[in-house]
Order: sequence, then C-alpha cells, then structure tokens
Amino acid sequence: MCRLFAVASSEPVRLHRAFAALRSASHEHKDGWGLAAFDGGSAELQHGTDSAHVSADFARLGAERATRRALVHIRLASVGKVSVENAHPFQRAGWVFMHNGTVKHFAERRDALLELIAPHHRAAIKGETDSEHCFALFLTELERHGPHPTPRQTAQAIGAVMHTVARLFDAGCKAGERSSLNFLASNGPLMVASRRGRTLFVAGDTRRRLIASDPLWHDDDWSPLAEDELAIIDGRLELHRLSLAELS
Repeated sequence: MCRLFAVASSEPVRLHRAFAALRSASHEHKDGWGLAAFDGGSAELQHGTDSAHVSADFARLGAERATRRALVHIRLASVGKVSVENAHPFQRAGWVFMHNGTVKHFAERRDALLELIAPHHRAAIKGETDSEHCFALFLTELERHGPHPTPRQTAQAIGAVMHTVARLFDAGCKAGERSSLNFLASNGPLMVASRRGRTLFVAGDTRRRLIASDPLWHDDDWSPLAEDELAIIDGRLELHRLSLAELS
C-alpha cells in the first residue's frame, strides 16, 4: 500500500503542507518517494529511495517547491525491490502515472499482460513493478483514441486497464480480495484518478483541486470516491466524477 497526493491549481501553490502530512505517513510507507511537477511543459520528476521522513531532498522540496500541477507518491513496496526504477510516478510519452495498490498474482500471470502491451511501450518498461506494467497498458489503450484523446477517453483508457487486470489476475480471488487499483495519471492540464480497493478523496474548487489517499487536513471538504469511481480534473479545473460502468 502507498499514499498518493495531487494538486491542480490556477496559481502556483506551495507543497509544504502536503509534504508534512506525507512525511508523517512515510514512517509506515517507507520505501521511497517521488514528485512530478508540471510548470508550463513536460513534467519534472524527482525520486528518492529513502523514506520521506528522513530524506533531506524530500524536506527541501516540501519547503521550496511551488507549482500549479503536482503528483506526489510515497511507497510501501509490494511488487519489486526498492529502487529508482521502481519509484513512482513513472513518466513516458508526455504522461506521468502512479498507483496505490497491488495486482494479485502478478508474477505468475505477467506474461499474459505483456502480450496486450504495444511493443514500443513494452520495451520501455524499466522496472519490475505491477504499477509500471499497468502504466504501459494505459498508454497502449490511450493510443487507441488517437493523438489527442479527450478527458473521457483518457478515463476510458484507465477503465480498460481496470477491466483487463480483473480479467487476467482476479479470476479465482475470493470476494473482497481482488486487485487494488487506485491509479492517477496526468499530462499536465488533465488529471484522471480511479479508485478500487483503497480509499481515495477529492477536495477543492475551480481555483484548486486536490486528490489524496486520505484527507490530509480538516479545512477542506474532502469527498470520498466510491468503489470503481473515477475522477477527472480538466484544464479548467472542473471536476467530473463517473462510475466505471458509465465509461463502458
């Protein structure tokens, strides 16, 4: 299990408050951290393999960084060793992607998933995680919608990954034991998040939107996503919420 946080804002915002909350959570979620920040172009990524609560780099970024778009991840490793290659967020083809959860039976059934990933995305996989493989499948699904997918089509690509994981990996799982698939993907203007098997919350308005695994403080009105619900934050900071069934 990991912890996710994302912000989309009309003006640059400081990240120190979110970083302080995540630093406290990293005593448990201790297997590295990552930040993706968009400032007028492609994302700038920074990763660490140390725990966020002892990382000088994480503390510095929390104190200094201001941005309009950011995705932050602290990891509790379930698949793949602790390494930079396995650290979230991942970046490829103009997108960043992070995951909280675990794909069940990943090692035994990985080859079946690889067969569904486009060769150029399959070849670009650097690490061992189920999460990066899901990212590669997301990019494969996204390309089916052409070079400029809409927000809904982007959500459909994430939904397709959720359906595929359920079909390939969750067969035979007992009730309540299916793969947990809290995904968050962004190309800068657009953010799309999904909830399955872990908590996920949204907050804010058209000046500033937040997504987090848990409410990080009490002065925002946090709203939980339902199981198998997706949240879309578009370039105007409008929030759209759709069930997975609505995307089919």
